[in-house]
Amino acid sequence: MNPNPENVMQIANSVLAERSRGGMFATTICAPLDMGNGLIQVANAGHHSILIRNMDHSIVKKGKSGGTPLGIRQQEDYPSEKIKLDKSNLLLFYTDGALEPKNDEGEEFGMGRLKDQIISHPESPE
Repeated sequence: MNPNPENVMQIANSVLAERSRGGMFATTICAPLDMGNGLIQVANAGHHSILIRNMDHSIVKKGKSGGTPLGIRQQEDYPSEKIKLDKSNLLLFYTDGALEPKNDEGEEFGMGRLKDQIISHPESPE
């Protein structure tokens, strides 16, 4: 009904805050892609930033992490960020579940290893 991610997040937040029980909330990113001009407009509600791998295999974080998760407060703003993409970009949306698994030594997988995986596997996501 409304393609603006700021408005989508405000509407979703309002509904969830009204119906939330026991402090339940959700983190999320809303990032519609305009295929015509290669722009995504990112609004973030307490989620991790998006990782973008460039053609030179460098990694940048976009779509500022943070913001208030959905369902906590009735009235909340979710400012958005416009990001111009290149055809060679690879976008990775991820959750805590990608960062927090531990090996036998108790070390978390972590952001460094996640970035290494993105860089060391230049083939398509499949």
